[in-house]
Amino acid sequence: MQASVRYAIALLSILGMAASLVSEADSRQKEPGQSSRAAFIPIDYSYLIFARARAYGAHGKEITGQFVVDTGSQFSELDKRTADALGLNVAERGNSHYLGGSQLVQKATVPRICLGSVCAHLLKVHLMVEKTATSLEVEHSSIGTLGADFFQGYVLTIDNQNRKMALTPRPPPMSGYRTALKAPINLVDGFSFVNCKLPTLDECNLLIDTGNGETVIFGNDSAKFIRLGNVIRTTGILSKTGDTPIKFGPIPWIEIAGRLKLSNITVGLCETKIISPLHAKYAPGLLGNGVMENYVVQINYLEKTIIFLEKR
Repeated sequence: MQASVRYAIALLSILGMAASLVSEADSRQKEPGQSSRAAFIPIDYSYLIFARARAYGAHGKEITGQFVVDTGSQFSELDKRTADALGLNVAERGNSHYLGGSQLVQKATVPRICLGSVCAHLLKVHLMVEKTATSLEVEHSSIGTLGADFFQGYVLTIDNQNRKMALTPRPPPMSGYRTALKAPINLVDGFSFVNCKLPTLDECNLLIDTGNGETVIFGNDSAKFIRLGNVIRTTGILSKTGDTPIKFGPIPWIEIAGRLKLSNITVGLCETKIISPLHAKYAPGLLGNGVMENYVVQINYLEKTIIFLEKR
């Protein structure tokens, strides 16, 4: 599930530590379908997180372009024109559920997609047949999305403020930072959920979604906020199927994992229930980039934890 907005990724002193991490990674047993290396990559962060990656197709064809970094998307995606240029064969068709509704997608296997020195081999991706690109994706000439399937077996470190990200086989050292929160995440079919509290919701799981800028609450749960009369504007939120009408309103706080309490948060309120049955079962909404952008965030798919780091 992809949507929109803020997130960025990063690290401290990348240079001296990159070589040692790569050598450690090479001695580690490879995860199925992926190379066991480490990648340290600059990102373009403007509402969405963009990183340059390389996609390889048939007969040695290679295309490099901007990909959206989206932990809220179960599967990685390629623009249909890019897939055609790579000579990919469509294996099957089906529906995928996203913020904004469902879409018809074609599915294909990419021989290799590489983010820096980290490569996923024989990655099954969705090809967007009816995709309406967001304005930001057009502006950044995005050719696809790196979803949660690409990051499995790694630690994803994101630093919005310094415009950097890292994908490593173990948590990198973070000198000069202290841990503001370390919490368990619940991994379900590649989706990562974290326990949260909001003023009108006691305890709930929210999807950790780096492909969306704001925290969004869906369905009947959003109506509770709207009844408070705090809606400040009605606008559209970026989604794969175009602009989905959504209301925004301030809430006094959001508490993550019972320990990290953030004040004066703006959330998106969508009264229409437009998430998949999986999301409906586990979460009434998603935790977007806006909540995380003032921290360095590590999503550890190996240890099933999320860490919020702040400068000492």
